[in-house]
Amino acid sequence: MPPPPRTRFNSSQLVRCLADLDIPEVAEPRQTLAERLSPWLNWTDAISLAGLLNGGPAGHPSPASPTRTGLPAGGPAGTDTPAALAATDDLQRVRIQLAQSIHQSPWFPADEPGFAPCRRRYLALQQAMEAAIAPLRARVRAALNGTSSAARRLAALDAVLEQALGARERQLLATVPGLLQRHWHRHWQRQATDAGEAAAPPFGATVAAVMLAELDIRLQPVEGLIAALRGQGGGNTQASAAEPA
Repeated sequence: MPPPPRTRFNSSQLVRCLADLDIPEVAEPRQTLAERLSPWLNWTDAISLAGLLNGGPAGHPSPASPTRTGLPAGGPAGTDTPAALAATDDLQRVRIQLAQSIHQSPWFPADEPGFAPCRRRYLALQQAMEAAIAPLRARVRAALNGTSSAARRLAALDAVLEQALGARERQLLATVPGLLQRHWHRHWQRQATDAGEAAAPPFGATVAAVMLAELDIRLQPVEGLIAALRGQGGGNTQASAAEPA
């Protein structure tokens, strides 16, 4: 009987790419998402999140309100504001620049055999992604802060989550090159030895696919903020009118 699939249909592209590498001794998590996420948050993060989710500013819970979840009211489709359009263009610019760097990377230079150059390049591109995406995320939050009170709470929630989860996210993503190296040693290096030729070209494409999937993961929070910013196009006037003077 074939082994059960290691990913579900709703898994992220990065998880599916890593599962396709068929790396041995990678155990399936036995905890639920909430159980795995809870150790990532310290008590100060939990207080800040509780305050925001109850409709108040970070760290200061307030009574429930119609915007209890902190999510901005959505407007009709096709009502992008100038701020939303600018943020979308900014996102596309960052995505294209980073994707080009990934596609153009010399993962396995001919003058330096082994996996070490690939690992160094992967880690360098991870740093480049962080350096480009963090300011982009902050700019979109700033744009949300200029709209409704609900959107401001969403921006504050994202800032708390970025601070609370960022370090653990970096730790987890830093393990990806090691997983790639295990797969390379197990499959590609052996095939290259058997065939008497370099394994760089086909495995370089595998590395690039994994890194592009990681780029998508890193950009998802920004895409969510922009979606909320687009929603302000139709709901902003009503939301603003409901705010206290």
